Amino acid sequence: MRPLGPVAPGRTALALGLGLAFAGPTAAQAPETSTQFWPEANAYVRLSEGARLVFLFAPVHERDTETGQLSRVSDIQVGAHVEFGLLPFARRARVQARYDAHRLSYLRLRLGLRYQARPGDEPPRYEEWRGIVELTPRFNLPGNLMVAQRNRLDLRRINGEPSWRYRPRLWIERETRVGPRVTLVPYGSAEVFWDSRYDAWIRTRYQLGLAVPLERWLAPEIYYAFQRDEQPALSYTHALGVVVALYF
Repeated sequence: MRPLGPVAPGRTALALGLGLAFAGPTAAQAPETSTQFWPEANAYVRLSEGARLVFLFAPVHERDTETGQLSRVSDIQVGAHVEFGLLPFARRARVQARYDAHRLSYLRLRLGLRYQARPGDEPPRYEEWRGIVELTPRFNLPGNLMVAQRNRLDLRRINGEPSWRYRPRLWIERETRVGPRVTLVPYGSAEVFWDSRYDAWIRTRYQLGLAVPLERWLAPEIYYAFQRDEQPALSYTHALGVVVALYF
């Protein structure tokens, strides 16, 4: 058998590097996974046919790793917004949406301010003020489908430090009449987050949900969300969301 010759140091380093990249960190750096509950209450106050106020309250409940119960409130968010919508010209399209005429608007602009904090005395305390600018064109497709491409800019101040995020989201829904008074609106969405603190896309979020308009002033919904975070460390979040929307 022909003896093996000496191995070049460069090839040895390359082989070790590839081995560490594909095998070494897998067990040592397993991503953290959390299970959360995202309840949310929204109130819409109509100002005119194309404008309204929106108020939001959204606490986050996280599963306790010791008891397994969703009891600990890890995050609280409140906000106030004003929305302007360019409504369809056809009256039939305006009244087609049972619980929210703005779902069929051609273009929606939202301006708002939100405050977010994490309760508890454990340092470091997290506190964020967030200015929001959203522009959402909407398109009606065959098969009673509606597609919305939301473009959102978050102007943030986290513990006194300024930063910003860009959050494009693709949303698809289909309004289905089940009976004379029952409407179901299944939907799905995909969203990505660009964060100026890391100068990179750091988060991806997917949602599958169902809205059930009960009255013209009440539309609850439920959804499942999966979220992948790349920074500050790789982590996964599974969340069950419940939204109660009130229209005045």
